Amino acid sequence: CFWGCIHIFNKQAVGHRLAVAARNLVYKETSLVYSGPRVVSATVDASGSTAHLVYGIGTEGLGLALRSSHGFEVCCRTASKASPCQWLPANITSHARNSIDIAAATSQCSQITQVRYAHLDMPSIFYGTAPAVFNGEGLPATPGIYNVT
Repeated sequence: CFWGCIHIFNKQAVGHRLAVAARNLVYKETSLVYSGPRVVSATVDASGSTAHLVYGIGTEGLGLALRSSHGFEVCCRTASKASPCQWLPANITSHARNSIDIAAATSQCSQITQVRYAHLDMPSIFYGTAPAVFNGEGLPATPGIYNVT
């Protein structure tokens, strides 16, 4: 199965994540970071053109580490009443230890209403579609769709 299946090709990475989680949760090695970064809040600036994502769990150790700029999309309000928003690629404009700022890659975006991350069937380093956000321990960020406030 190549498209749309749930079989993970990189089973060593999955085994590593399970082992680190077990060491933290079962053996009480609380200094280990066992989760990838998870978004705790998504806000938009006054102009509506830049979204600010704050990550919580998964950034306690070495913080965020960006490996690429791929994976973010923003849902922008459109003039059309038929569609509430249009998904457009987004660029990372800045980042800090536990936050990222993103903006639509085009000027067609008047107001960001949602942000989604890693919304792909098959991310790949070979096609330039590898996820961007990891923590310093090497664990990838959780995919999701986030409403901005």
